[in-house]
Amino acid sequence: MAGPNVVVLEWLDGAAAAARRVRRDACDADALHRFRINTRRLVVYAKVLEKTCGVPVKPRKRLRRALRATGPCRDGHVEALWLNDYAQRSRIGATALAKALSPEAAPALGRRWWRKVDGALEKMRLAVESTSLKKIAVREAAEKEWRRLAGRLRRLDRTCGQSALHAARIAVKTLRYLLETMETIPRGLPAPSILRRLQSALGEAHDRDVIAAGIAALDPVAKLRTPMRQALRQLKREKSSRLSCAKSCWKPLLKVSPPP
Repeated sequence: MAGPNVVVLEWLDGAAAAARRVRRDACDADALHRFRINTRRLVVYAKVLEKTCGVPVKPRKRLRRALRATGPCRDGHVEALWLNDYAQRSRIGATALAKALSPEAAPALGRRWWRKVDGALEKMRLAVESTSLKKIAVREAAEKEWRRLAGRLRRLDRTCGQSALHAARIAVKTLRYLLETMETIPRGLPAPSILRRLQSALGEAHDRDVIAAGIAALDPVAKLRTPMRQALRQLKREKSSRLSCAKSCWKPLLKVSPPP
């Protein structure tokens, strides 16, 4: 790895390629997922560029709006995947539930919207290519995020409410993406591989909250009452299982003191 900028250029290429795929097929769940992952990585890195190199904030804000605009569609894909699987392995009534909870349709994002996204990615590319971000700046940003994450995990250790879960998940992502730009991980910072496992477990627990909220909001007509109760119980069990997996990751992390 040659340095932070090389990694970020790869993210830019990945976001641009995924955006082209989504434009061709708005129902391409894999393309949308890749677009959102790379875009979120770029948003994290852009904040460091802004603070240390004076890079304009407009491209990052444009990309954040892109994440918000595509979020409901991504949640719809997650719901559809879980419901289809649940319908195949559950008792009668699950198929009716899957049909009732129609996934969010892909957002109607026209050419003008995508041109703005393309423009934001191009401005980000120019900023990355024209600046030489010092590795110490990335390290200091990572240390700051590690302190923030440690606080989130301690809170999550006390309560696994939805807001605490969401805050911890975002903090894990932010730190992981910063560490991915570094050639070597400085002493005192967690390994990206541990953060990846923690992020995955927290993300799957969060997905169960999203799906459960969608089911709970359905009109409980007679034929759906039993399937709704069964599905909500299953989601609760699955969330508990994911949280147990997440705890096995974050417990050792809390034994390591973040840098002062």
